[in-house]
Amino acid sequence: MEFRNDIQGLRAIAVLLVFTFHLSPQILPGGFIGVDIFFVISGYLISSIVLHKIDNNKFSLLDFYYGRIKRIVPAYLVLLIALAAISAFIFVPSDIAGLRKGLFWSAIFNSNNYFATLDNYFGASSNENPILHTWTLAVEMQFYLFLPILLLFIKNKKILILTLTIITLIFLGYGTFEVLSNNKGSMYYSLLARSPEFFIGVLATLLP
Repeated sequence: MEFRNDIQGLRAIAVLLVFTFHLSPQILPGGFIGVDIFFVISGYLISSIVLHKIDNNKFSLLDFYYGRIKRIVPAYLVLLIALAAISAFIFVPSDIAGLRKGLFWSAIFNSNNYFATLDNYFGASSNENPILHTWTLAVEMQFYLFLPILLLFIKNKKILILTLTIITLIFLGYGTFEVLSNNKGSMYYSLLARSPEFFIGVLATLLP
């Protein structure tokens, strides 16, 4: 794909929103919407790459998954190892056990589901968790598992758009219902609740 300055600009805005929120939620209470922007961009870019290769008969599931692993895992493992080493010196013993669990679930890209079982994202103990941010990558990697299969399975573009629209509305309804049912914390980390954001990006690729 060609380098997209507009997408880089959107990424910069998303980073600034999230960064400002973490500096002080009082300054920008809704700054975490930058995460949503990232997910839309991710859905757009990944689906663009996959669909382009499918159209040119060059797509392979194994090559796709290998490419994702090669691009993400090495730097990600360095980050986790560095955080583990630093935390070993600054954490008290009672917190090490929790960190160990978090590192394990982060390493297998399932930290979003693990953190959903703990306190709210905006709680004090979560804000002090050095690996909390790994949940976003876990959600992305989980989404990458089934998106190319869906794009491969449905060849007709109109049927694909209709299918994705229906799935998006169903998951959006599910997430909204759960949030209104006071499950806001778990929905924040949920792949199903976050999927509409990715699918909006995918639909942006498919629609004229």
